[in-house]
Amino acid sequence: MPLYKQKSTVGMIDYNENSSAQQWLVQKHQSPETIWYADLLGNARSEMWRLAKSDWTMFLTMRADELRSGGFLRASALYLYL
Repeated sequence: MPLYKQKSTVGMIDYNENSSAQQWLVQKHQSPETIWYADLLGNARSEMWRLAKSDWTMFLTMRADELRSGGFLRASALYLYL
């Protein structure tokens, strides 16, 4: 099941831990020069950030819907150090 889709009934989860694959975007960037996001420049980099923001928002929305009131989400992900 895709990471960004709902995985549980709404309000059923007390504790959700996500520690892998948040770094993968739903859609791959389209740069022929590199496979690494950190190497993207200019418009390609801006587009990657737009896609990442959209995906992260969708991921958090799906996980929030699954949590019970007072539940916890623990998420760790790779990040780009600037």
